[in-house]
Amino acid sequence: MILKSIQLKNFRRHKDISLNFSERLNYIVGGNGRGKTTILEAIFYLCTTKSHNSKSDSEAVSFNQNEFEITGSFYGVTDNNSRVYYTLSQNRKYYFKDNKQVSRAADIIGKFPVVLLSPEDHAITQGSPADRRRFVDSVISQANETYLSNLLDYNKILKQRSSLLNQLRETRNRIFLDELQAWSSVLVQTGSYLIRQRMKFINDFSEYICESYDVIMGSEEKPSVEYSFLNDYGNNDIEDEFKRQVEERKEEEIIRGTNLIGPQRDEFIFTIEDNNLKTFGS
Repeated sequence: MILKSIQLKNFRRHKDISLNFSERLNYIVGGNGRGKTTILEAIFYLCTTKSHNSKSDSEAVSFNQNEFEITGSFYGVTDNNSRVYYTLSQNRKYYFKDNKQVSRAADIIGKFPVVLLSPEDHAITQGSPADRRRFVDSVISQANETYLSNLLDYNKILKQRSSLLNQLRETRNRIFLDELQAWSSVLVQTGSYLIRQRMKFINDFSEYICESYDVIMGSEEKPSVEYSFLNDYGNNDIEDEFKRQVEERKEEEIIRGTNLIGPQRDEFIFTIEDNNLKTFGS
């Protein structure tokens, strides 16, 4: 899918602009502070429904305005279009695909795949484990709608289970223990799916990294990506091991009131010749 055109209204410094793109290579040229990066951010917004460098949608609204709107059309077998509309007064985003409103961001994500490289991507190797999980989840979600759906479900499960753990810490009510067991079962089932998909992605991604690195740097150094999950478990079935660890640390989770086991704790380790890039990279 190739971006054909984009229109921005009240998006950061761009009050009302329209841009048309070539099907091949495009350059965006301008002086400092003229909004070049903002255009890239808008394209990312259009394809993923969120900013790559801002946590709050309100930050993207132009000064003294109440809303922003991004609309884009894409080359394809038939023309496709996407639109994101945000209103400051309601603090709410609305999504549209092919001129029809859709209820979830998940209905947009993956339909218009996008890759954005920016200075902030340094966090993939130098940032926190959460930065690396966010990167991996973003890439897989754009290619695998089922993964995105399970990821959204898993995050809801984590919130519900965390709430129960806090209630158990305060009351030790038997009713909550029974409910916790039910939520633990879906946690294990959904989380195991995410782990398996991440394993598959890392296997494929590692091969691509090695090939690309060899083209750029030659074969003197060997990069690798290691996926660490479930506290580096042994050779047990993933779901069985997940279930065992959840049961083993249940009391600790209740005492601390938080989820301690699962893919939300996973880590991705980037190395070159077994040297961790977080420590030795630049």
